[in-house]
Amino acid sequence: MKSLSLATLRRYDVGRARPGSASAARYPARQDMDGVRIPTLAELLAALRAASGRRRWIYVEIKTDPQDRANSPAPASMVDAVFDDLEGADYLAHAKIIAFDWQVLRLTRARNARIATAHLTIPPALLGGIKLDRDGRSPWLDGSDPQDHGGSPLAAIRSHGGEEWSPHFSEVATDRMDEARALGLRVGPWGLAKGEDIARMAALGLYSATVSGPDWTA
Repeated sequence: MKSLSLATLRRYDVGRARPGSASAARYPARQDMDGVRIPTLAELLAALRAASGRRRWIYVEIKTDPQDRANSPAPASMVDAVFDDLEGADYLAHAKIIAFDWQVLRLTRARNARIATAHLTIPPALLGGIKLDRDGRSPWLDGSDPQDHGGSPLAAIRSHGGEEWSPHFSEVATDRMDEARALGLRVGPWGLAKGEDIARMAALGLYSATVSGPDWTA
């Protein structure tokens, strides 16, 4: 994907899942938007600025891969490109940068210490795919590994200068919320798609949530 041109990306119709795919079966209500193309961040920001009512927030996830830097965009270049668009649209005050690669978040804070950020964490079910270094530390955590902080991912985030923990919602429970509050971290889970999960998370007193399913208004 790193080498694809914008013109090539524009050829994809992202308004409808591929017929017969797992995504089409999971989200049957999302099959009526033919002709939707991938916008640039600048185009999306322009649409948000033109929308009526109060200014919306935008969460910008910067995707890089510290396990495969040769085939992944350079974190510094991605951060600079995102900031160029946010600054050009006067949208820094209503943007949050989120990333699994915590180097991105360090570079973001170095560029602008006031912009909101959230530390995404990889759910336990996917940790088997992480290529740890010889000391058992994850390349995704930019030197702030839980094993150096009593085994706590939340303490590692706090040590890294984080302000918000953004895990898969399945990791969020009362004890983790209590730990986050004790560390001064906000909690904003991702992966929510069902009304009952949204309600359960809301009852825990979240700061925010990333909702991707059809029940997002429940």
